[in-house]
Amino acid sequence: MDIQALENLLERYSKAVGTTRKNELYKWRAVACFQKNWNLEADDFSEMLKASLADSNLLLTNGMYYPRGMIEIFAWHQPDETKQALVALLDESVDLRERLVAFDKAAKALLEKDNQRRLAEGEPEAKNSFQDPRAMNVYLTFAHPDIYFLYKSSMFTRVAELLGIKAPSNKFDKAIAYNAMCNEILAYLKEKKQDFIEASDALVPIELREADPEHHLLVQDIVYFADAYDDAFAWIPTKAQYDPGIEADEWLQLLDNREIFTSNALLLVRRLMECGGQATCAELADRFGNSPQFYINNGSTLGERLVNKAGVPKPNIEGWKTKCWMVPFIGKEKPEKGKGVFIWRLRQELQEALQGYEFPNDISEDGASMNKPQGASYPKNLILYGPPGTGKTYMTKAYAVAICEGRTVESVLDEMATDEGYADVAERYRQLKEKDRIGFVTFHQSYSYEEFVEGLRPDFDQETPYDISSVKNT
Repeated sequence: MDIQALENLLERYSKAVGTTRKNELYKWRAVACFQKNWNLEADDFSEMLKASLADSNLLLTNGMYYPRGMIEIFAWHQPDETKQALVALLDESVDLRERLVAFDKAAKALLEKDNQRRLAEGEPEAKNSFQDPRAMNVYLTFAHPDIYFLYKSSMFTRVAELLGIKAPSNKFDKAIAYNAMCNEILAYLKEKKQDFIEASDALVPIELREADPEHHLLVQDIVYFADAYDDAFAWIPTKAQYDPGIEADEWLQLLDNREIFTSNALLLVRRLMECGGQATCAELADRFGNSPQFYINNGSTLGERLVNKAGVPKPNIEGWKTKCWMVPFIGKEKPEKGKGVFIWRLRQELQEALQGYEFPNDISEDGASMNKPQGASYPKNLILYGPPGTGKTYMTKAYAVAICEGRTVESVLDEMATDEGYADVAERYRQLKEKDRIGFVTFHQSYSYEEFVEGLRPDFDQETPYDISSVKNT
């Protein structure tokens, strides 16, 4: 571990914790609630579990992540099997990795049996149990707050990078390595920073301090600060500003949904992966072709579809429609040749999903499908009509750009609502005309309809025999 990086982090944390701690006390309350209600001798295991997890929101229910709801459903319909799985997970006499693997297997069996029940009762199947290592660590921390630390894979990845630690790729080994990192931080605090620990305790209500007997929640709070609040990375939005709440397993399901991840969107995220998970749109254009605006548009419309079609929480940010890239990406200014250039980075959970994702065959390496319109379909013959001044030319530009860029015309019209946006769309329209992707013809007023549609035809003398050799091309 890079001790200097840890010292710098602790210094930034100590300056901010007076403000951030009040937002994080829910973790202390969640542990206290579990400790108060957990009782394996209870007559009704399902109700006992529900009471134990009553304060676990944000930890076990967040965005599209809801392991609490699923474990409570399992406990209601399969109380004995659910109890057995949790008891085995919390058994400290067994190797941790063995317990994590066994609980993962048990959760899959619980889901399979519950889906049989759902089908029999005419309900749709559940696709995910959400009982991943993150949820397992929550149960472990609730039961043994002096041994474990609240965990999230993406949080560990980013903070490990900050502290110079290599994170394993296997999901179970990663959770174990996270606990090892937190124990190392804790040991450093106890040896070097007793005053730091005392200052933290002073910010926790007395009735909640017993929930953190060995200051494991303090360590997790430091790690979470680095991921969610710290400006050392300078990436926006921070987790505190906006978190779509999508875990890697959920991203995998979304990646297979063509209404959301169109061919263009898949090519965008694939090419970001090929650039190490982050790049500017100009870098993508230089390396793979197409204009930077192509990537900007597809990143933004992907964010819109995730909100509008997948029910992902909308960023609570003013003017969010111009920042819908914040759903699949984070970003920051990147100084380049004396000017600021914006760089996108795949959200960590999305990047984890993409590491093992098999792209469809129609997503070609050379980007051949990139120019195919995606996400919207239009009739082959589209007629815009109306008297002069009603916006036919304006709408023509919107439709032409939308079709060529694989977007909905509504999204292009939203972009054209400002003077700057209209100028940008008009410039792309001009470029598309220069590339012969848009053709513009005028129906001259001296032509009859038949002449315009059927073309010019020779006028034959009906009394003269027809000789094709005498006809010149017109």
